[in-house]
Amino acid sequence: MRREATLVTLLACLSVHALHPSEAFADNWNRVIFRDDCDSLDPSVWTINHPGQWWWIQGRTHFPEPTTPPPSPRVEAGACVIEHHLFNPWDGADPNIVFLGGEIRTVREFTPDRAYRFEARVRTDANPNGLVTSFFLFGWDGAKSDEIDFEFVSNKTNDDAGYPSGDPVLTNTWNESFQLPLYAPPLGLVDLSQWNTFRIYWYPGDHRVDWYWVDPLGAEILLRSESNAFFIPDEPMAVYFNFWAPLSNWAEAHDAGLQPVNTPGQNEIHRYAIDYLEVRVSTPPVPSLSQGGRGALAVLIAGIGAACLRRRTTRSRRNLSLDARNLGPCPTESAPWVSSESIRQQDGGKDFAHRA
Repeated sequence: MRREATLVTLLACLSVHALHPSEAFADNWNRVIFRDDCDSLDPSVWTINHPGQWWWIQGRTHFPEPTTPPPSPRVEAGACVIEHHLFNPWDGADPNIVFLGGEIRTVREFTPDRAYRFEARVRTDANPNGLVTSFFLFGWDGAKSDEIDFEFVSNKTNDDAGYPSGDPVLTNTWNESFQLPLYAPPLGLVDLSQWNTFRIYWYPGDHRVDWYWVDPLGAEILLRSESNAFFIPDEPMAVYFNFWAPLSNWAEAHDAGLQPVNTPGQNEIHRYAIDYLEVRVSTPPVPSLSQGGRGALAVLIAGIGAACLRRRTTRSRRNLSLDARNLGPCPTESAPWVSSESIRQQDGGKDFAHRA
């Protein structure tokens, strides 16, 4: 009788809450597999800009070959600083047509064989309209891209009338160059001119991505959860941070009034700082029944039972509703929203390449 009651209790619990595999094991994120506090830009850890590619352009911003060396990215006061300059001494045109910015990315790529938590603490100084700073994952298989983004769009953060409650945050997920962007609601939580901690949870095996902001007391605020498998990345990706000005084809991030200047005396410099990047992995994946037999089944049942019995109040995550103001209709395979493949266009004899 006790055995039957236990089984009934377990089945009832399952009927009430469909468990995500990570929940069955209580989201154990205690294993750190990567941590860098930006005390240096160790070349074994970070790649600066695009080595071997002198004229790499992201939107309207030049990321020069790092052997130049450019004024940024660099380490300053225990943080990595990426600057965006209106004056680019390597432009060479008359008048100048591109800005000067920068990018760093991890040498290491993270393969889609487990669940990850990516955490970064960042700060963006007040910027004019037309600039974007970002914390994102990106992978390229030679033909198509996968990507998970936090992007901080100055046109939106400067729009106090449209967003009186705080700075909105753009979240996005890409798979095979198809994207599904959505602005997360600020609700008075985020001031990007101060230090903020953001987290990306990537569950490749379960086709899910979660975006969180961490409040000053350490509680996680869920900004968005996406489980549309068509848009969830499934390729190895590195972690990137960059600072750039979009072209006019990203209309809501572009500003025609922001233009390069021709002399150092006209230059304006804006800053984006990264305090640290940390990557954790969850409890190892549950072995399949075919591989683990009854042992795997016992592990699965134990995990489910633990999740059913544990107190739900141990989680500090709070859900926020999503901003209905997205960037447009849901993409389809036949009609993608925007392709993130390299776009080449000639302007004054210069070759532009950017991810949209």
